[in-house]
Amino acid sequence: MSLAHSDDVRIYYEAHGEGPALLLVPGIPGISSDWFPFAERLSERFQVIVYDNRGSGRSDSPTGPYSTRQLAGDAVAVLDALGTESAHVFGVSMGGMIAQELALAFPERVDRLVLGCTHASTRAAVRPRREVSLAFASETDDC
Repeated sequence: MSLAHSDDVRIYYEAHGEGPALLLVPGIPGISSDWFPFAERLSERFQVIVYDNRGSGRSDSPTGPYSTRQLAGDAVAVLDALGTESAHVFGVSMGGMIAQELALAFPERVDRLVLGCTHASTRAAVRPRREVSLAFASETDDC
């Protein structure tokens, strides 16, 4: 089991493939294994790095709350554990917020930044209309 250390917190990670480093930053409550189908295909061209944010998966869960800057520091700890100077970074949802913080706080560690389904902060987020929230909360029997 591969663990990086960020302060006193152990961060679980895995690296697959060879080539330029690609760090996949999960959202909350995503975990490293959520990336496996995607990472498998990308590992033909990249060293794909997946990890569990603190508080999820196989990483430690210290008492929160956690900041996106703190979570970005955890991502840097993963890069450090692998001896990776910089990586392409792809963040989705809250992982996109973490990736943005990573790029702002540690620009030398980010080669390219790709953001998916995210925004810059919760303060600036547009609240969905009530009927939209209810539609996403509905259960259906289709797959």
